[in-house]
Amino acid sequence: FTQMLIDDLNDANRKLERDENGEAIFDDFRENANKVNDGYRNLMAKYDFTDSWYLGKVKHAGILAEPMAYLDINGIFFPFIVEANAGSTVNTNYPFIIAHEQAHTLGVVRENEANFIAFLVCMESDDNYIRYCGLLNMYEYIMSALYNADTEEGKPLYNQIISLTDKKILGEISA
Repeated sequence: FTQMLIDDLNDANRKLERDENGEAIFDDFRENANKVNDGYRNLMAKYDFTDSWYLGKVKHAGILAEPMAYLDINGIFFPFIVEANAGSTVNTNYPFIIAHEQAHTLGVVRENEANFIAFLVCMESDDNYIRYCGLLNMYEYIMSALYNADTEEGKPLYNQIISLTDKKILGEISA
C-alpha cells in the first residue's frame, strides 16, 4: 500500500501547477471547499452507505486559524450547532481538513474514520490538487506509523521507503 501511495503521490506531484518559485498553485478556501463537495458527491454516487448524507458547509476559522495552529488544531467541529471550522497555516492541508471536518457533520465521530472518509473524498475529486492533498496527508500518517514501527537501529525500512518520495514533496512536508 505504501508503495502504491508513494507512486500516486509522486504522479500527482508531477501534475501540479506550480508558480515561478516552484510552489504549488492552490485555490482559495471557498473554492477548495467547493471542490471537496464535488469529491463528496462523486463518493456518494459510488457508495450506497452514503445515501443519507446531506452536505453542509465548512467555515474558515478566520482569525482563530493562527491560534489554532499554535495548538496543533487544524479543524474543529461543534456538534451542538453542527458547525465545522477549518484553519491551517499549511495550504496543502486545507482540502483534507475540510473533508475531515465535513465527515463529522455527516455523523462520522471517530477521528481515524473521519480521516479515512477525507482520504476517500480527496481521491474521488476530479481536481489533481485535491487528490494531491489527500495523498500527501495520508502519506504523512502512513510514514509516521512506519517510522514508529521500524525498530531497527537507523530505521532502514523507513529510510528505504522515504527515499522513493520526490524531494519536492519532502520539502513541502518539512516546510
